[in-house]
Amino acid sequence: MTSLRPLVRSMELGFDDFTASSGWLQSWQRRYNVNFAMLSGEASGVPQEAVDDWIKRLPEITKDYALEDIFKADETGLYFRALPQRSMIVKGDSRKGIRTAKDRITVLLACSGTGEKLIPLVIGRAENPRCFKALKKCSLPVTDRWNKKAWMTAVLFKEWLEKLNTKMKSKGRNILLMVDNCSAHCHVQLSNIKLKFLPPNTTSKLQPCDAGVISIFKSHYRKRLLRHILSAMDEANTASELAKSVSLLHAIKWLDLACTSVRGSSIKKCFFHCGFAEPTPDTDPEEVQDHGDQFQALLENATWDDFVNMDQDLPVVEFADQPDGDATSADAEEDEEDDCDDHTTDLKQLMTTREALLQTRNMIDLAASLGHPEMLTAVMNLSSILEDVRLNQASQATQSKISDFF
Repeated sequence: MTSLRPLVRSMELGFDDFTASSGWLQSWQRRYNVNFAMLSGEASGVPQEAVDDWIKRLPEITKDYALEDIFKADETGLYFRALPQRSMIVKGDSRKGIRTAKDRITVLLACSGTGEKLIPLVIGRAENPRCFKALKKCSLPVTDRWNKKAWMTAVLFKEWLEKLNTKMKSKGRNILLMVDNCSAHCHVQLSNIKLKFLPPNTTSKLQPCDAGVISIFKSHYRKRLLRHILSAMDEANTASELAKSVSLLHAIKWLDLACTSVRGSSIKKCFFHCGFAEPTPDTDPEEVQDHGDQFQALLENATWDDFVNMDQDLPVVEFADQPDGDATSADAEEDEEDDCDDHTTDLKQLMTTREALLQTRNMIDLAASLGHPEMLTAVMNLSSILEDVRLNQASQATQSKISDFF
């Protein structure tokens, strides 16, 4: 990110040959006394015998189901505002107060052996986040639920299962659903879903989501977060200030796009990695490393994988001996430090529909001047939607009439 900003400035000033090379950056570090520092900082053993036994029994377990009807689901924690863990600080400065953002959600992802993806389930901390405003939850591209700790619970899991079962029943499908063996994953008898629990402590080896799908999903999400921060870097002094403006609604939109961006071919490869039949050759290029190469310059000395997987050990399920309403001492400390859920965060003053329409007209001129047809189409579509909203507001207004205007 440090190298990118002078690049942008040089282009604005007309210096197209400026490269912001590694040598330039090192000279800048020495000149201004700047160092890299880590702003924050488990791999458990997997019983190989259990893994081998499962893979041996897998053909028998799945014999009654086509690959398209074999699904696996897994939860992951997501710090939806978090920036790279490595950044630049001035030597001698205290790093007190600089920490990884704790605004977390839990996301349940589910996919089939042929690459079909189910609508993500997102678990936040607020029942009615203020950023949703007048939006109805049914209009969101995800299923939104909440509890005090943003964890998966047996109640939420059962609800999700029953809704999925209703969906499969309406389609006349019978599916096999494989999930981790944990306290939140309760056993439920369903008409169109057969639950199969993985052996304990084998998730990283036998769960396709954990074996790559989640990492790819998070890679796409982090990319969109960084693009958002970079596109607005002139609006604040630090990236952390901009990150504070990222709402749960932003996160939901980005994670929906991230989920859509995960290719079916990558999901198939992850299933193969976990013991399923090798997928047929696919023309889609591999995507796992795409974003690491593209954004490495923004991360400086950090690695893309570290950034993507920074929250991989985040607790995501309710413990059997800890009810949802109870909190550990660490949780209590986190809540005290990070009491910034959407239901307690003050929102900036929103523009009116009229102001938004005026902005879109300026953006149409900008798109035309840049010769960017895709931008022009998108902005004109937005302008059309805003015009409909404006007309609807006018028709409902009681203080002024369209006839009076004319």
